Amino acid sequence: MEDDSILQVIITIAAVIAVVLSFYNLYVYYRDKKPRIRVKYSSSILGTPGLGVPSPLLFTITAMNIGLQPANLSSCGILLPDNTKLQFVSEDEHTFKTLPKQLLAGESVDISREYAYLARQLKNAGFSGKITVKGFFQDQVGDRYEGKKNQFNIDQWLA
Repeated sequence: MEDDSILQVIITIAAVIAVVLSFYNLYVYYRDKKPRIRVKYSSSILGTPGLGVPSPLLFTITAMNIGLQPANLSSCGILLPDNTKLQFVSEDEHTFKTLPKQLLAGESVDISREYAYLARQLKNAGFSGKITVKGFFQDQVGDRYEGKKNQFNIDQWLA
């Protein structure tokens, strides 16, 4: 009798493990069928430092494809506190022409704007002081990939 109950417990545990593994495999299967884009921020400069020409400091948003599927990125910008978007237009003289871009697995793309230029755009849109922004990239089917929230001090860059 005792052997039967131990056998039932082992069978039950094996069944539960099988169900958990099935759900995990299903999750991994669907996760890998769509692009996985990570969005990060950084500051950068143009050109080579030390040549005597001051380089403007750039606000750079980077999209990295950490998944297996390619993504066709078509636009980029920042999400503002009032839920509007400040889109970085590819033809703009302050943005390098890099979009649209097919981002293959393991690749990344950077989009940069001068801090001062970005601060003027935000000031003209009615913002001032420190605001919370969030960078984003959008692909050609409308999926949006967002970075973490970031503080941007408009007044600091207008001085």
